[in-house]
Amino acid sequence: MFVFFSAGYPSFVHGLTESDIHRHHLPDDIGARWKDLARELEFKETCITNIESDKVSNKECCIALLVKWMEREGEEGATCKTLATALANIGLQNLADRLIGMWVTKLH
Repeated sequence: MFVFFSAGYPSFVHGLTESDIHRHHLPDDIGARWKDLARELEFKETCITNIESDKVSNKECCIALLVKWMEREGEEGATCKTLATALANIGLQNLADRLIGMWVTKLH
């Protein structure tokens, strides 16, 4: 797996919330790449298919995916660092960088 950050970034290991996802418009920016993100976050194909059949748009699928991921991983696992690494691994480096930048702004 691609290592995105060194251990010198403890502020990025705090858990994300659903409001963080919406406030930063992540579902809009991830868009049709939500399935790639799901696979990178190690969701099974059956889960991806279920999300897709339950929702009407890529945005709604992405929201459902991120909420399921946060529920599965809990506060310690569903971190800005983890999500940014996954985004970078699927080719969304600019979004990963922006996510980290927004998180730094939130902390200050």
